[in-house]
Amino acid sequence: MNIYEKLDETLKHKARFTYIKLQDPKQESDIIQTFVSAGVEDKFALSLLVEMYSWKDGIEYQSNEHTNLYNYSGRGVLLPLRFIKSLYDSGGKDYWEHGVVPIIGNYKGEYLFLDTNIESDTYTMILLYSKSAMSLSPMLTYYDSIESMLETNIKCFEEKIFNYVDGVGLIVDVERMFEISKEINPKSEFWE
Repeated sequence: MNIYEKLDETLKHKARFTYIKLQDPKQESDIIQTFVSAGVEDKFALSLLVEMYSWKDGIEYQSNEHTNLYNYSGRGVLLPLRFIKSLYDSGGKDYWEHGVVPIIGNYKGEYLFLDTNIESDTYTMILLYSKSAMSLSPMLTYYDSIESMLETNIKCFEEKIFNYVDGVGLIVDVERMFEISKEINPKSEFWE
């Protein structure tokens, strides 16, 4: 079973309410077009994004419901391609380093970005950007890779560190989440 199949099964059984909010994937050509227009130039990084968005196309923002109702990662939800495109079209790329693209977010200014810049020391790592914590200058490594991010989230559900309660959202045992995250993501600064 690959990591996306495992994530799919985990969310179906442990966070059903949020799982059914995930949109069906878009065509590969739409996925590629979105990320190329967002500045992704590296073919390997683009293949990682195509793999992720071939699984699902994220959860649309609902203004009448609190985002925490859909949170299944401790940091938000998989952002839909349409939202990523709108962030870049509205000038979002002017706020972030070249080659980083948002993939997870809470729709309130906190995002997890994939670093697609092959020249970067954090190439293919996941970076945290938070408007509320501007001390993260400008971004801090949060997960070692997309795969380690998914492994961390799956393990947090399996070990009941993440508990999804319908109508309430994700309940997180923060202390244990730090332990698991640090164990699975030893290169990421956030967990030090």
